Amino acid sequence: MYDLILKNCRLIPDLTEGYDRPLGNVVLDGQKIHAILTPDEPLPEAAEVVDLEGKTLLPGFIDLHTHLYFTTEDLPRLAATSPIQSTFDCVESAQTKLAYGYTTLRDCGSAYNTALATRDAVERGVIQGPRILAAGRCVTPPTTGNDAFGPLYCEFDDPSQARQIVRREVSLGADFIKYMATGAVLNPGGVPGAAITTRSELQALVDAARELNTYVGAHCHGKEAIILCAECGVKTIEHATYIDQECIDKIHELGDASAVIPTFAIVYEVMEDLVPGITPRVKSLMHGVVDGMLAGNALAYAQGVTMGWGTDIDLEGFKLSPFLEFKARRDMGLTNLQMLRQATIESARIVGLDHLCGTIKAGKDADLIVLAGKPDESYADLTTKPEMVFARGKLFRC
Repeated sequence: MYDLILKNCRLIPDLTEGYDRPLGNVVLDGQKIHAILTPDEPLPEAAEVVDLEGKTLLPGFIDLHTHLYFTTEDLPRLAATSPIQSTFDCVESAQTKLAYGYTTLRDCGSAYNTALATRDAVERGVIQGPRILAAGRCVTPPTTGNDAFGPLYCEFDDPSQARQIVRREVSLGADFIKYMATGAVLNPGGVPGAAITTRSELQALVDAARELNTYVGAHCHGKEAIILCAECGVKTIEHATYIDQECIDKIHELGDASAVIPTFAIVYEVMEDLVPGITPRVKSLMHGVVDGMLAGNALAYAQGVTMGWGTDIDLEGFKLSPFLEFKARRDMGLTNLQMLRQATIESARIVGLDHLCGTIKAGKDADLIVLAGKPDESYADLTTKPEMVFARGKLFRC
């Protein structure tokens, strides 16, 4: 007897493997998809059958750039949060994202390793949540304004220390290394586009990560640093705010080893004045970069640069407007299907999870969401809270 059959599912061919009909019955067995059956095949015995009545079944969304620790963009308030409260905040962030269909999250840095603890609690079954890949703290060169981020940052200032830094982070449970290659917009003393690393530091960190079968994801706004990240073998270039044709050509020249993860939701959150605590300086910076960021990343995607889905948005902003990343990528010129592919299979491939998730396929994990209507055709249907969310076969009841 199987656990559950989702009957009369509308399926999207681009996101379904081994099955090409528009309607099907999906059989779940534990955390896995057991089979996809045609409507005229007999249903096996199951503990429960749910008739979706033609609603669309999608693979769960993947957010490759989030910070579960960030409940707010108000840095002083964030830095004053206790470790215990931060842990509960991470759990709330993870479950809030899950309720909106994000069944896999990649956390790009948290204070006190709270994202690692949240990941482990999910894996142990203590709490229900999405699959989480997590860095530890953000490794960064010493630079003006780092103190504003409190315990989030771990400073690294010597290539000879790279192996020690990576070994320590991995020993604490980090799935990958997050590194600050340029200044951050929220850093009150930083210049966002300016490189703050050196080639020797970045290369040493990338090499040390490879020795431990992991990789570096680099916070990177400026053109100079984007090119440097590609040359040093950084796996994921986060934000890529000032990406241009020269950056694109360099990424291709180096065999497309680096993927780009734009993060528009955080920019749109500031532009739309959704949350308090944003300084006039930050607002001015965001308004000044958004058009170029949209155009540069649109050009990169059109020319075949591997691109994933990231939001970087804090919990307050996400609760107020959970579909900002979809809005931005539509402004970038993407179709609904292109957005869906970026948020599922293309992101799964970037982090090596496509054998587990990213499409609906027999043998993959049952990370699934149910949306009414036709989200691949209608933007209104795409930007609607899912009616059902399954994380590795378990229905999430929010």
